[in-house]
Amino acid sequence: MEKTMLDYINSIPDLVKKNLFDPALTDKFIDLYKENGKGLVLVASGSSFNACMSVKYALRDLLGKNVEVFTAHTFKYYELDRFKDDFIVVVSQGGKSTNCISLVDSLVEKNIKMAVLTSNVESEIGKHSDKVFDYGIGNETVGYVTRGYVGLIVFFLNFAINYSKETLSDGFIESLQKDCEQAQIIFDSIVSQAKEIYDKNIKEMLSSKIVHVVSSGDCLGLAREASLKISETTKIPAMYFEAEEYLHGPNLQLTPDYSVAIIDNLDETSDRIKELYKALSLVTDRCYFITGKKDDYKNCIHYDYENKLSRLIYSIVPFQLFSYYVTNTMKSWESHPLMEKFDDLIVSKAK
Repeated sequence: MEKTMLDYINSIPDLVKKNLFDPALTDKFIDLYKENGKGLVLVASGSSFNACMSVKYALRDLLGKNVEVFTAHTFKYYELDRFKDDFIVVVSQGGKSTNCISLVDSLVEKNIKMAVLTSNVESEIGKHSDKVFDYGIGNETVGYVTRGYVGLIVFFLNFAINYSKETLSDGFIESLQKDCEQAQIIFDSIVSQAKEIYDKNIKEMLSSKIVHVVSSGDCLGLAREASLKISETTKIPAMYFEAEEYLHGPNLQLTPDYSVAIIDNLDETSDRIKELYKALSLVTDRCYFITGKKDDYKNCIHYDYENKLSRLIYSIVPFQLFSYYVTNTMKSWESHPLMEKFDDLIVSKAK
């Protein structure tokens, strides 16, 4: 039976338990980075780019090195020359992104230190470099990726933890290991809460016209991924905003018809973002709040964790589920028929 998007979402807990602390997943990648590593530059597109955005600050803290994140297009044409002495990692989950392949060719031609991460080392991108690594998620056959986003974050956390293990405290490692062991419990709790909110708000969910996703810091990448997943599946326009920037104009368009999701980054910005949620609730009842602690707010999803890094793994799950529930109910998987002509003219994936 062909797998669905929901099947891949449900596979996330097993993926976390299998990959987060497996040293064999990243040992060769770490060896290469030790040979070449100064700063680290992560380059990707789509959900892979969003995963890199989500893990950037965590990598900076764990590695004690500068970490930058760019899309493949921007990096190739506008940033490459500034980072010739850094270690470049190009990520393409399926290995078919033409902009990533083109960038790899440029890096190889200029003899710049680099590596490729993919879920399919036999794909097209694997033919363009001899430094290709499998980041351990298997083949995700559904185009609207979910497992791949989480799996890339898990890979980078594994890499950083094993690279820096001599400097990390026992308490830090133990707390993350406990969350890893509890992966299924944490995941099931989120699924249960998400399903309850969906069922209670099904009319609002199925009649959404526009969605805003708001966060900051690490979770801004997550907000970007949430808006991508919503828009590409449901075909409902969805946009992401940094919390304070949202107050400088984008909020002025709000009406009671808007749906707004707020993601708590669980740091010193938490009080401010809770105030934002309360203010938004005065304009629209279609407000949703993702946080790490149980609150009495309406439409609030929380998860219990020992280590704050776990929010990078699990906070995306409600958005993946809402996207699937709405799209499956509304039967909106297919794009407009005219998009066939668009795809014939603009190619973004290798055959």
